[in-house]
Amino acid sequence: MTSNLLKKRKELSISQLPSSRLSSSRVQDTIRVLVEHGSYDPLDQSRTGWSALHEYSGPLQPFRYMIEQQEAFCIDFDHFTIEEHNDLAWSLADQYGESSAELLLLALNNGLKPNMIDPFKPAWNRYRSSTLLHIEAQRLDRYVHAGYSLDSSLQVIRKYIETGSNVHSRDSFGSTPLDDILSYKGFDDSPQKKVVILEWMQLLHGLKVDLGEYFREEERIHDSGSVIHVKYHRPTVDRKFGIAYENNSRKITISVTDVMKIEQGECRLPGTWVDERGGFERDTLGRYICRDVDPCLHCCVSFELLDAVDHSAIEEASEHDIL
Repeated sequence: MTSNLLKKRKELSISQLPSSRLSSSRVQDTIRVLVEHGSYDPLDQSRTGWSALHEYSGPLQPFRYMIEQQEAFCIDFDHFTIEEHNDLAWSLADQYGESSAELLLLALNNGLKPNMIDPFKPAWNRYRSSTLLHIEAQRLDRYVHAGYSLDSSLQVIRKYIETGSNVHSRDSFGSTPLDDILSYKGFDDSPQKKVVILEWMQLLHGLKVDLGEYFREEERIHDSGSVIHVKYHRPTVDRKFGIAYENNSRKITISVTDVMKIEQGECRLPGTWVDERGGFERDTLGRYICRDVDPCLHCCVSFELLDAVDHSAIEEASEHDIL
């Protein structure tokens, strides 16, 4: 098992990830032998300060074995400090493998209790202070772009909100979780971007959140509808969103578009927030900046507030309302 962080891979002298994915049974058998022979504690910390639970990013069953099934070492989250709860939750949330959200959901269902309400900064992250809801909204967007199932990520978000997470909470940059939904950290011209907006609206509606009040508050928070993350990560781009209400506010339409800015007499195109980390400059707060990028198409999504969520109606809306 290797960390998904480049810094940790270097510190652990791991030059590259395995070229082929190991089977779940092989990973679990290896862990089982190590644990049962007493030579491997999943809670032992490496030089980086992380345990195997933090670093694990493989299939679900071996992780379940470490938490639920093995008896050599008792993994009892009740004995964790709040900082340990927070760090483990963040490390599991800040991964984008196909089963990563399932790992976090499994830990939450087995007693992991991080701070789900107030923004915090994990011990290993110098830059961003935010709530776990921000991070999971970001992963939801990545999952849509990768074509992964959204079910586990949506379940994590549902659990956060039901446990008291504030859907309008702000991170250290002043953004709300909606920023992570509207920033499109995949390719901006991808048709999948419509899905994450619809899934977000559908989830909030299913949790009895008044979408009219929700978006009015988001408009108030975001000065002139500016998407904060895009504004700061791309100095040449202002991304704007607007909300329109029809049928006595029963139909809500959200539109998103980029506004080009001219910098020092040079016109640069707005667009993709590139995923790769190497080679990009950072601002003074450690945020990656991408300047020369492709244009973003205008996006418009409508959602009908139905008494019971009608999935066919939502799918039909997504087909006709995205430009």
